[in-house]
Amino acid sequence: MFRNPRAVNKDGRYSINALNRLWRNACKRTGETIDLYSGLKHSSCSQYINEKGLSLSELQMITDHKKLESVRRYADVQVARKRALMERGKIESKVIPMRGER
Repeated sequence: MFRNPRAVNKDGRYSINALNRLWRNACKRTGETIDLYSGLKHSSCSQYINEKGLSLSELQMITDHKKLESVRRYADVQVARKRALMERGKIESKVIPMRGER
C-alpha cells in the first residue's frame, strides 16, 4: 500500500528500522515519548471507540485484553463521543399535570 522511496528491499516496503526512525523523529518534533507499538495501539483503540462507536467491553473483546483496565489505558473517549452517548440515553421528560389541572 505505502512504498518507501528509500527502501533497500526490492518490493519497496518500509523496514521496521525505517518505521522506528520515522516514529522517533515525529515524537522528537512533538515532544512525545511513546514507542511505536504503544502509539499505534493507542491510536487504533481510540479510533474504534470514537469513530466506530465500540464500547470498552467490545474493544476488550476484539483486542483480546484480559482486563478492562488495560483497554482503558489505550482508549481515549473524546468529549464529542461522550455527548453523543449522553444524548442517546436521554429520557424525554413528561410534564404531569397537578390534580385539578388539565
